Amino acid sequence: MYTMKPIPVQQLPTQQQQQQMVMPRQPKMTPITDDYDISNTVLGLGINGKVVQCTSKSTGQKYALK
Repeated sequence: MYTMKPIPVQQLPTQQQQQQMVMPRQPKMTPITDDYDISNTVLGLGINGKVVQCTSKSTGQKYALK
């Protein structure tokens, strides 16, 4: 878990420095089906499995899912 330490006021980063800071990514903790509808439409096959179509429930945008 990422924790932050208090920073004394005189050491606060500038706005430009804040924009350059990158927070570590957190792994997704919920099932992918909470956010996407996964279809049975196979877009392609490969040595490591099939690629299917999925659709974002929030935006309707279509994606390929392997």
